[in-house]
Amino acid sequence: MKILVTTASRHGWTSRVGDAVADVLRAAGHDVTRRSIDERDVVGDVVDATGYDAVVVGGSVYTKTWLSRATQAQELLLDRGVRVYAFAVGVLELTPDPGDPRWTAARTVENAGERVVFGGRITRDGLSMREKSLLAAVRAKDGEYTEWEGVEAWATGVAADLARATPQARPDR
Repeated sequence: MKILVTTASRHGWTSRVGDAVADVLRAAGHDVTRRSIDERDVVGDVVDATGYDAVVVGGSVYTKTWLSRATQAQELLLDRGVRVYAFAVGVLELTPDPGDPRWTAARTVENAGERVVFGGRITRDGLSMREKSLLAAVRAKDGEYTEWEGVEAWATGVAADLARATPQARPDR
């Protein structure tokens, strides 16, 4: 299947997780394109799903909210009928459960695939005072908290799910 893996990241860690997901999907035999949604991008241009069977959207979580670029991307894709899998990367104590409406679109949409949360990397460099306050409140220490085995296992599950699926009609736009 042809898959788009796209990420919205502020400091690059979510992009790194997206790269790992893309690598697993490629190793499983899927044709994968990797893109990032930068702050200056028009979300619809970056996540144009024309010709793709599925999309993986990853987004960083800051101040308990998924980056708006990731939310916009997922909602746009779900509205277009594309199969969408999503992941969030953030401080686990501050990241809403995947069913939380602050996180992303409703799970009841038929084409919404599995959503998951991964720990990220904490470094206070470049964070706002509010972000630093939230980290202090949960006593979060700087460091890397991504469980790469979990990332690989989730991506392997996505690959298997897609291998079982019949390719959906590809969107015209």
